[in-house]
Amino acid sequence: MGDSENSRTLSKIMQRHMLATVAEPHGDAALTLWSEWFLLHEKREALSVKQQAMETRLLTMVGSTPIIDLAIPGDEVSAFAATDDEIDALLPGEHMADARRRAKIELDKLRAEWQAADDQLGYSRAHQEELDVMHAELEAAQRLWAAPARTIAGVTAKLHALVEWEDPGTTPGESPWPELRSILGDLIKIGELDGISEAADGT
Repeated sequence: MGDSENSRTLSKIMQRHMLATVAEPHGDAALTLWSEWFLLHEKREALSVKQQAMETRLLTMVGSTPIIDLAIPGDEVSAFAATDDEIDALLPGEHMADARRRAKIELDKLRAEWQAADDQLGYSRAHQEELDVMHAELEAAQRLWAAPARTIAGVTAKLHALVEWEDPGTTPGESPWPELRSILGDLIKIGELDGISEAADGT
């Protein structure tokens, strides 16, 4: 799910193209399904930006997620624990009972601080809302991909949704995403040219 400036620009071009195309009388169901998907896609991206900003604020308030750094006897390096079970596994045996107790008290304190900040900001609620919209977006995309396209615009719509959903957006220029976006751009241009040609023929 790419989040690059190129991705956003192409999405806006795609939106303008589809808004112009969807009014045409050929009745491609893929275009209607694309419109449903795109509304969810835009909502999910907006929620993602909101959630990331809230997470940054939350981390600023509490320092980190509830996790503790444990010194493991006999090991030169420490280990991190985020649950009571991990503490039990990292500090086993009766001779480590007091260390386990202290570690769990420290972890409980960090959890309480995180929860208090979370309640204040509403981060968990925002994160769950983003997940809910993401699931709805995927369902809408799957309906779009399953629908047979009858036009170049319909094919373009299906490819656009696929690229936006699958592109991880983590490594700039990593194949095949630049190539697929280039193909998508070609399809948009071809569709626009076809629309101009059809309009000219009708005059």
